[in-house]
Amino acid sequence: MTLKKLDDGIFVDTAKIDKIKSLDCIIFDCDGVLIDVSNSYDLAIEKTTDFMVKEFAKIEQSNFVSTQMIDGFKATGGFNDEVDVTYAMILSIVAANKLKKPFSEFIFDVIKNSDQSGIQSVEKYIDTLKVDLSEIRKKLAYPGPRYTNVLSSIFDEIFYGTELYYNLYKKNPNFFDGKGLIENDIVLVKKQLIELLKEKFGKKLAYLDALGFTLYMLLFIAGLVTFAYATLKLERGEIYYLLLGTSLLVVVSSSAKFITFRLLAVFLLTFVAYHYYCAWRENKNKRILYVFLATALLLLSSITFIFAPHYYQAYVIGHLLEFGAYLCMLFTLVKSLKR
Repeated sequence: MTLKKLDDGIFVDTAKIDKIKSLDCIIFDCDGVLIDVSNSYDLAIEKTTDFMVKEFAKIEQSNFVSTQMIDGFKATGGFNDEVDVTYAMILSIVAANKLKKPFSEFIFDVIKNSDQSGIQSVEKYIDTLKVDLSEIRKKLAYPGPRYTNVLSSIFDEIFYGTELYYNLYKKNPNFFDGKGLIENDIVLVKKQLIELLKEKFGKKLAYLDALGFTLYMLLFIAGLVTFAYATLKLERGEIYYLLLGTSLLVVVSSSAKFITFRLLAVFLLTFVAYHYYCAWRENKNKRILYVFLATALLLLSSITFIFAPHYYQAYVIGHLLEFGAYLCMLFTLVKSLKR
């Protein structure tokens, strides 16, 4: 994919320019499109990079990062996560320092050799330069869980600030105390524009936010609990409501809803898959085999999705596994209806 710069912060895939005229819909991202994040997310990248290279690499310089560098990484298509950009900046600074090269020039060599694989392409390119970054990479241990990894945590502390960070993770920041840079966000889209869009497009205008994914998580867990309850062949409704209520409460009250949701799904699917595996071993029934395969594929997809925030390949593989599971379920349903 080759991105062409149309204006500051605006990039278009050159292979798609001619197709834009026949699009069915346009989706506007939030950060950097509807909201100006140059003094929040971008500044968080700059401040986190300066802090990390000083505290973890003992490099006393500062003000390394520029908007042009951030846009350069994002233009490769592999750096949608700002912490990934920060990690790439830190590795590049340490590498430039060891190679005795000016960072302001070296960083654009790194960007030039980066691609959609993101931080993997950065690590791969720097490895070809035969520079030892094992110490800083060990200290950063990135990628890792957002709420425990040192780089992710420091970035979030600076971005969210003390109060919001505590509300999100139920713990106090370790390195930063004060207002978060998120408060510098500027909403670019005006109310008048929204009203004009509503008049022009009516019901064709839609909003996507965290509510949709939250509902998906709750409905998915409710379905798994129902599946597990039916598998047990219990006839006591109070047990079902106890399992359902407890499971939903765990997800809703968690400070890390995504991880909690996936781990709970893995737990429930492991139980159901094991049950149907044992049933198939005992009866050698094809219908039971297909149900086992469906639950096993759903289990594998849920495990794969845990790594999706850091590896886009996991997102694709997870959906393919999920699609395979639903095909098995559909095949089982069709076979049952034919009887």
